[in-house]
Amino acid sequence: MSNKTLYIATVGEHNKPIEIGLVRHRVDKIVLLPSKDTMTYAKRLKTKIEKNYGITVEIVEVDPFDLFDVLQKTLKIIKNHEDYEPLINMSCGTRIMSIGAQLAADIEHGKVIYILYREGEPPTETIEIPTRKLSLTKKLGQIPLAILKELKKGEAESITELAKRLSTPYKRRKNP
Repeated sequence: MSNKTLYIATVGEHNKPIEIGLVRHRVDKIVLLPSKDTMTYAKRLKTKIEKNYGITVEIVEVDPFDLFDVLQKTLKIIKNHEDYEPLINMSCGTRIMSIGAQLAADIEHGKVIYILYREGEPPTETIEIPTRKLSLTKKLGQIPLAILKELKKGEAESITELAKRLSTPYKRRKNP
């Protein structure tokens, strides 16, 4: 168990919950997940955090409507920071971004928080979202997981080609 915390936050147009979470938790490094459209907000937030808190901030752009992109990039961030405990703030950004980050926490056993904030009102307490300790390879098995990965690539134009890519013999079933 590490005593360093990696704070990963999805970024939207309104990001006060990111700062609130930062103040409420001990954080050693931050990775912001903005979309192309919210990159300006992320850059401003990075400058503000580094200046005011002295914490290193990285920015990793994600596709806000591609669950697998958010999931893969979040998993890669966590993997590249194995000596940190992941803390994911899914309060901002799109719902797809939040779900992708949540799934990454489920797979990597991270902690997930949500902070409801409305302009002009005091922020709510930090809500810790329960994580499900997932293992895709245990739940699905190696072959279904490999099939899903190949389907995601979108390169196989037929089931036969998909089977060849997976080096799995495919036999057409005869109708009874």
